[in-house]
Amino acid sequence: MHSCYLQILVNVHLFSKEGGFDFVLPENMACPPPGKFVIVPWARSWKLGVVLKAQPESQLQADRIRSVSGVVEDWPALPQAVLKLASFAADYYHANVGEVLLSSVPEFLSRSSNFSVKHNIASYLKGKRKNTFLAQQQLPSSSPAVLTPSQTQVLSWLRQQQSFAVGLLWGVTGSGKTEVYLQAVAAALTQGKTALLLVPEIALTEGLAAQVRARFPQEQVATMSSNIAPGARAAAWLATLKGQARIVVGTRSAVFAPLDNLGLVIVDEEHDASYKQQEGARIHARDLAVMRGRISNCQVLLGSATPSLESWANAQAGRYTLLRMPTRAHVNAVLPHIELINTKVAASVQGLSEPLAHALKIRLERKEQSLVFINRRGFAPVLCCEACGWIADCNNCSAHFALHRASTRKGYKLICHHCSAQQAVAQACPVCGNKDLLPKGQGTQKLEEKLAQLLPNAKIARMDRDSTRRRGASKAILAAMESGLIDILTGTQMIAKGHDFENLTLVGVLGSDSLLMSPDFRAEERLFALLMQVAGRAGRAERPGQVLIETRLPRHPLFRELLAQDYEASAKRLLVERENLGLPPYTSLAVIRAQASSDSAAQGFLTQAQLLASEELQNPHCSTSPGIRLYHPRPMAVPRVANQARWQLLIEGRSRLVLQNFLQAWLLKLRELKTAKVRWHMDVDPLEI
Repeated sequence: MHSCYLQILVNVHLFSKEGGFDFVLPENMACPPPGKFVIVPWARSWKLGVVLKAQPESQLQADRIRSVSGVVEDWPALPQAVLKLASFAADYYHANVGEVLLSSVPEFLSRSSNFSVKHNIASYLKGKRKNTFLAQQQLPSSSPAVLTPSQTQVLSWLRQQQSFAVGLLWGVTGSGKTEVYLQAVAAALTQGKTALLLVPEIALTEGLAAQVRARFPQEQVATMSSNIAPGARAAAWLATLKGQARIVVGTRSAVFAPLDNLGLVIVDEEHDASYKQQEGARIHARDLAVMRGRISNCQVLLGSATPSLESWANAQAGRYTLLRMPTRAHVNAVLPHIELINTKVAASVQGLSEPLAHALKIRLERKEQSLVFINRRGFAPVLCCEACGWIADCNNCSAHFALHRASTRKGYKLICHHCSAQQAVAQACPVCGNKDLLPKGQGTQKLEEKLAQLLPNAKIARMDRDSTRRRGASKAILAAMESGLIDILTGTQMIAKGHDFENLTLVGVLGSDSLLMSPDFRAEERLFALLMQVAGRAGRAERPGQVLIETRLPRHPLFRELLAQDYEASAKRLLVERENLGLPPYTSLAVIRAQASSDSAAQGFLTQAQLLASEELQNPHCSTSPGIRLYHPRPMAVPRVANQARWQLLIEGRSRLVLQNFLQAWLLKLRELKTAKVRWHMDVDPLEI
């Protein structure tokens, strides 16, 4: 009779009350410690697993327990802080802890085709090191800059902290937050600690990593993001696990980077929605970064020119320390001058307002660079027939097709931005036969074309998801912009954040009003942050910057605050509205989303869920019922995607604790429902409802 059983975490979308799945340890194997990687049989293959704990017995019948196939001896065990963070995330977001933790392990290492018991996984990385992001690169070294008084104050605050503390670094664009990050990392390394730096966008990862490498040429810097070649990403992760890389720069999943002895966590652009995962376990990396700092008893720095209202409220309540950097770091740099262009009255030239078109011409004559932002990719959002009103709709979704220029530039195609379905453009209207089909509105491709017609001598580039699909494409575009090979850069929000171009003096913004029309209660907060971010690209060096924003709503309060570049006034107004309406951060939300082939199936499941919730709230032993509010099931904003009906059920809690206690009891019953025809998930602290 075997005496040692292991609970092992596996990356599967199955819920386990205990967190892990039971396996028996063969008698000839020593019992591995928690955090150790093992190989276990799963279905007809093998999976990489992590030991959660050892136990003397199992509740399962002996014939249902499979044996551990092997231990990955060459890999150290995961740091206990990472295991604790994954367990917390699984509890808070009501997910499988194995899915939460092992989703952060590079797929190259976890695929069953890449390992066997006899052939250790790590051997696959031999000979790949020269191609990795850890190789010593010949980069120009950088020295610490002369600090501004506000930068000095922030670093002084960090030095004074001897244990866990969160600083909300509110610094205007160009205030030198990156220099603060670099000097804070240096302080952590001097103390023998490690450092974790998170960024929201893949495009920002390598830029920050390059600056870190230049400042610390003797250190291995691990870069973790999904656009890195599989072997390189695996090597970076393993070097971190083995303690060879003491600095990690990465996107959302890097919050679980296997750094030991952590001394500093930095979250750049902490307000960015990209930190919230929208598939699998719906974690929020910013919030988990704060928890990781708490577990590791180290400092956490949240940086932004436009902090999230949740973080701002935490600072106002004293839970975070507010650290201000109100001026630009460059000695002659000032904040750009922002102007509104009322498109109700302004003349139009090639799809641009006349003032913006004129400003672009002036910058071209001065040999200065410009950026034109529109947060809509493709050529046009709609293709329609003006004769009868027909619109090209996706057959799979409750959405219009977007018109895209084909990659060959010799034609057009229709693409659904929800399910990615593609379709050829009809030669005539399928309803009335009219051959004069009209694109309505404009996206980045059309804007690029119009700019080329307006300024034929200008060197124009576009940066959006379509133009950067190829690995290295975004890096090449940014390098061309930095070297002056581009006069005008147009694109989506990819160009709005974190980039520093000294010769960029003009920013134009198109189509911003569409976000104000959104029913999402966070719409104004997001638009203000987005516009402040894109405006901040202008005038970051000695030349003054100008920002021209096209709008049909110039009297909206948001634009008044934007003209004054007064984030504090905007945050105060929006928080008063949130408190009056009982919205986060003054309440806590969760949403259950269900999808099925029919509306009746999706709605029916949520109706059952609502009944179970009502029964739980009426239970005399339920202490949370006074603080919980249930809403009725309703279709999502886009009711159908990929031939799946989508419905949601919103739950509001008076506080996080009240909501979590209720969800824990409710989900135990909900998981017992038969849901073969319905896929559903729980989203705690949703960003979209």
